[in-house]
Formats: sequence, C-alpha cells, structure tokens
Amino acid sequence: MVVIYDHESTLLKTNKVFIVGQMLTRKAFNKEQFKRQMLNLWRPKIRAMIVELDDGLFSFGFDSQRERMMVLKG
Repeated sequence: MVVIYDHESTLLKTNKVFIVGQMLTRKAFNKEQFKRQMLNLWRPKIRAMIVELDDGLFSFGFDSQRERMMVLKG
C-alpha cells in the first residue's frame, strides 16, 4: 500500500510539481523495482522522476500540475 501526501513545491526552486509517498510495509522490498513499476504504470502519458527521501519515503516529481492530478485521480 502506498500513502500519498499532497504537497506543493512552493518552497523549492524548480518547475517540477511533487507528490510525496510512503510505502506502508514492514517487509523488505526492492526499491529500484518499485520505482520502475510506478514509472511503468504512468507511461507513456506522464514523465516522472522518483527520488528516495528516506527509507520507504519517495518524492515523485512531475512536469506539470495536470500530470500530478492525473496520478492523484488514478
């Protein structure tokens, strides 16, 4: 399960729009495989970058608010 925290990028000097998500599991998981799977779910409509912020906490960066909303709406 992934919990998504909806944050704006107002304090960052970037044109990207972000979502912060966290994996809710106590089991070990392959973080690189998780990132690839998330990107594959959104392609080809959305280009995103994913950065691990902390153990199980990820930042998903999008080029536009429209792309971000597409992901939030599923």
